[in-house]
Amino acid sequence: MKKLLLVAICASAVAAFGADVPVALGEVGVTAVSSSTANTIVAVSYEDLGGGNVTASNLVKTANLTVGDLLYVYNDASFDAFELAESGGVLYWRPSTVVSPLDTGISVSKSSSADSIRIAVGKGVWLIRSNWDGNPFTFYIYGKPVTSLDPVSVTSGTSALVGNPTQSAASPSITVGPNNGDQIIVPASNGAGVLRWKYNSSQEKWSYGKPSAARSTPPEIPAGTGFWYVAAGAVTFGG
Repeated sequence: MKKLLLVAICASAVAAFGADVPVALGEVGVTAVSSSTANTIVAVSYEDLGGGNVTASNLVKTANLTVGDLLYVYNDASFDAFELAESGGVLYWRPSTVVSPLDTGISVSKSSSADSIRIAVGKGVWLIRSNWDGNPFTFYIYGKPVTSLDPVSVTSGTSALVGNPTQSAASPSITVGPNNGDQIIVPASNGAGVLRWKYNSSQEKWSYGKPSAARSTPPEIPAGTGFWYVAAGAVTFGG
């Protein structure tokens, strides 16, 4: 999960999907993410190889995934949804209008192309294995490593997908907030439902219903993965 492959490159790099992408001399990062659930929130850990925010089409490699798997990008109001399809033996993310995942009730819009959706480092996207067999699996995210991270903000009364873009498990760094009633939601490790951590400002503790589980810092998020953050008040990560 934590391994970062740094590859020196000159004029171009062969991207995760087989296309030559012109890049400056530098490094290409690949993070292997291990998951034991059909629902995995993926951290955006890299920029696009050509620079700037990574596209939905280039973030998650199709290796080890199967036709019908789903990728949701949350855009503060609705999901842009993509389904893994095959054409001529090549897997690619095509726009989809599949139903909202896990009964979230959030609407799904159909993007024109996975190349048209760009996602900033520190955000999260949602990978759902449609034909998951119940066994742990590994998938890969790919791109150009960044030297610094911009703050990620969640406005009061809204939710956001947020990721851990580092190469090791870590608790989210909340520089503004948290607020009483804030929630961090992660997929349950057994693949069934979600685990909700709630913040109690009077106790200054995070817990998910078990008093013994209460902690003063947010729960650790594995490298390369992410979480839902439900903000009762304005919150900023990093910065």
